[in-house]
Formats: sequence, structure tokens, C-alpha cells
Amino acid sequence: MKRKLVAAIMLCVVLSGCQSGLSSIDEKTDSGVSVDSEESNIDVDSSDVGSENAAPEDTAGNSAEAYDAFISEIKAAVEKGDVSGLDVSENTKIKAGEMDMDTDVRYGYLLKDLDGDGTDELILGSTSYIVDTNLQARGRYNSLIYDIFTMKDGKPEHVVKCEGYDQYYFGTDGTIIKEVGDSNSDTTVAVATFNNFNKDKLEVVEGIRYDLAGDDVIYYRSDSDPTADNAEKITYDKWKEIIDKHGYEFTEFTPFVEPAAPTKKATVYVRTFEEDYLDSAIQYKWREYKKYYDDHTGFDNTGNDPLGEFSSYDEEAIDDLISNGFVEEQ
Repeated sequence: MKRKLVAAIMLCVVLSGCQSGLSSIDEKTDSGVSVDSEESNIDVDSSDVGSENAAPEDTAGNSAEAYDAFISEIKAAVEKGDVSGLDVSENTKIKAGEMDMDTDVRYGYLLKDLDGDGTDELILGSTSYIVDTNLQARGRYNSLIYDIFTMKDGKPEHVVKCEGYDQYYFGTDGTIIKEVGDSNSDTTVAVATFNNFNKDKLEVVEGIRYDLAGDDVIYYRSDSDPTADNAEKITYDKWKEIIDKHGYEFTEFTPFVEPAAPTKKATVYVRTFEEDYLDSAIQYKWREYKKYYDDHTGFDNTGNDPLGEFSSYDEEAIDDLISNGFVEEQ
């Protein structure tokens, strides 16, 4: 009898110890949110009345508030036209019209949770628009990332900075694409990596490059380093397939300085086309357009007019545009 009693007491002690150990392990609810099993046991106390109905902590909102002071500091510097005193990329662009005469480049920011940890990152970049519209400009690279900050110990920490001739932008699949500029090679023409953001760094998902070998072009891919000797040779069709799989995302950053309101209404006809020539860039789909104002002036960015501007509103010409694949965009 005594042995049974001792055994029962020991079993209780063991179970209590196991329960104590388990209570410190995070468990996941059906919603995927981690909770502590000790905290999940409701202790009825006068100070806790109504606590079960309290709203969960808004980490994204908290990070937005923590970024506010920094965003205000950048906004003030941009309004003055001098960001040299800020911890931002040297590639930061503020001036407008850097691509052509009809491009409005707006420098701005975006708050987005890049790795799904519940805390937003602050992304600084620029978006290029057709003047007097909110339509993306001509060409291929109309939204670029310059800097990425994450929140650490309640303060913004600089974790990605665009340097030199490199270019960063979003893919349509959520990756961040980095095109490496000036590869310091006589043969390598283009290098790009497709990356996931994880905590405070970019992690390569896939990489590609192409080399010039005499009159031939050789394409490569890798799961890590596309410039390595063991990178896999691929065909041009595979190269294009990889680029299209990750895509190019036109990202609208919130501008630090609001653009001036257009003085007249514009109607724009746009065509997207492919141009397969080697220019050390991987995106090969271009945009061109004709813009008609309501006062019968306009802007031709299809290459037909060297100055771009024209004074006409020819309905027959518009019909020809549509028959050649141009689509009206608002």
C-alpha cells in the first residue's frame, strides 16, 4: 500500500514538472498566431476584467508610428532639395524628367511587411509617370527601390542600400530583384538575382547571367551565385521564362512631395512590346505611347517625332494606333 502511495506521489510530481515545462513552449492556434500556453489560461482577477476582449497588439501600426519621425525628416529634406545629410542611398533620385522630356519622377516611400513577421519595413524608392498622369512612363524600369529599413529595438535600421550601378525593384511574385551593374568583366553583360527578404537581409532564390563569347551569347542560372563557375547553362527561352516567372511589378510609392495638379486633361494610348537586344539589362518588355491633350496638343513617345511634342488631334491617326496594338489608358 505504501509503495502504491509513493508511486502515485512521484507520478504527480513528474506530471507537474512536465506540465511546467510545456507551459513555456509557444503553441500555434488555428489562425497561425503564436500564443503562450500559460497566458492562454484565464486567471479571473478584478484587474483582468474585460481583458479577454482586448484588441491584439497592432505591430504593423506600431512600426508605422515608429517610422513617422524618419519619414518626416526625409520629407523635409526632399522639400529643401538636399538629402545629403540623411542615411539614404547615393542613388536616391529627387529630380524630375531624368528619363526623357515627358517623365515625372516621384521620390517616395512604402510601408510593407516583406517577410510576414507582422512588422512593416520602410522602402524608399521612386516611381516614374507620364507627365500630367498617374500612368507609368515609357521604357522598362519605372519603379525602383533605393533603400530598405526594418524595425530593430524600436528604431529604423538600414538593411538594404542600392549602390553604384545596381538596380533593385519588386517582382510580381513578391521577390526583390537585384540587377548588378558594372560586373567588371569583359564578357559578362548582365547579372541578376531574385531574392526573398528575411528579417534583415536578402536571400537569393535564383540568379541568372549572360556572357558574350565572341559572336555567341551564353546564358546561365543558379540557385545561389549566377557568376560561379558551376552555374548551369540554359537556353535563351529558359532565360526569358525565368524573367517572366518573377516578373516586374510597377510599384507606386507615396511621394514625399505631392506632384502639381495637371493643368489639362490627357488621353494616353500605350503599347507594350518586346525588344531583344543586349544592353546589360534583363527586362526586355518596353512601353511606348502617344498622349493627346484636350486642347489638341500632345506628346509622341513612339519615336516618330524627335522632339516628342506635336499639335494635332487626328482621329484617323488614333484609329491607326489602335489597329497597331495601342490601348487607351486612364
